[in-house]
Amino acid sequence: MILWFTIVQIVVACASGLFCLVAGFAGRRPSDWTVGSLLVVEVLLIVQVIVAIIAPFAGNAPTGDLLEFWVYLVSAVLLPVGESCGRCSTAHDGAPWSSGPSGCRWRS
Repeated sequence: MILWFTIVQIVVACASGLFCLVAGFAGRRPSDWTVGSLLVVEVLLIVQVIVAIIAPFAGNAPTGDLLEFWVYLVSAVLLPVGESCGRCSTAHDGAPWSSGPSGCRWRS
């Protein structure tokens, strides 16, 4: 992986996690800001998948176990998506999440 991109991913993911923790401990409900920080992390993970696909064709030979790399990468990409959809699919009358015709929505 590209070192500077890896550092950017780590910094953004840690900042996003810290921001969400502070917001949660402050008693704030998930908002566009917290979900948006998750979206930024997810976009960076998708870019990492694209780079991982292109890198071998650009002359960067893979090292280590390829199966392990791809399993971890795909799992990391799917975790935020699963968390978002899990909240939506388990909604009930008292839950803040509502599943509507256009997907998950936050009830106010």
